[in-house]
Amino acid sequence: MVERSDGHGWAVPGGYVEPGQDPAHAAVRELEEETGLTLGGVSWRVLPARYVPDPRASDEAWMVTVPSTVHLDPLPHGGLPAVAGAERAAWVRVDTYTDLVAHLAAVYRGRVFAAHRAMLTELPG
Repeated sequence: MVERSDGHGWAVPGGYVEPGQDPAHAAVRELEEETGLTLGGVSWRVLPARYVPDPRASDEAWMVTVPSTVHLDPLPHGGLPAVAGAERAAWVRVDTYTDLVAHLAAVYRGRVFAAHRAMLTELPG
């Protein structure tokens, strides 16, 4: 998770898909840009696109996200790689959405980015 610099809370790393770019490649690029992580040799699962209630949306433009997941267990080096890049980026275990919310509040005094709440409620597990 990365803490957004606009004060809207903690979010899944992400960003824009460049014109003609495959969403899985965009996920890899955005993850590296926002966290410094380069995950080679893993298979990404691209899920169906969905609308997200992003605060940057307007009557003329709205945000759509293409969630992409990757399974990292077991890791070849025995642990999670360090993250860097965003002002604050951290590995956060997500067994359930409730656990995620509790962890962000207890450890970082943070909250989940509102536009990602529905997606994160559905994805864990």
